[in-house]
Amino acid sequence: MKDDDFEFINGLFCKLVDKQEDQGAEVLTKEENVVLLIWHASGIIGNGGFRYFFEQELNGEAAAAAYTIIGCDKAAELLRLGLSLFPNTVPPASWEERVKYMDENAELFDRLSEAFWEADQGMQERLAEYTRSHFDKKSGNR
Repeated sequence: MKDDDFEFINGLFCKLVDKQEDQGAEVLTKEENVVLLIWHASGIIGNGGFRYFFEQELNGEAAAAAYTIIGCDKAAELLRLGLSLFPNTVPPASWEERVKYMDENAELFDRLSEAFWEADQGMQERLAEYTRSHFDKKSGNR
């Protein structure tokens, strides 16, 4: 990983969050969504595992698809596996039901989190390559 990969991606991520808040999610391009989805997923799972990720009501399938786009197939597979732990592969709509289900299956979610942390180790370099090929480095624009 290049030393500046984190700063580059994080700076772009912050600009995209501001854009989303100012203009709405519908104005974001596919490439911008890839950056947002991956950086959100990686940060959240890195801080609290899959249990924390699914508490946030984030779109696991969209995050998995974004990981696939940048070539992190193992991380994408693990996100989908996390979804498959829920009945009908859909986390319960109720936050309380989701948390209860994850508590009842804590060992599975924890093991999956550990596997994801390992699979996610190469993400920053791949995401940096992706963003550098799709965005202007100084402006963060396509």
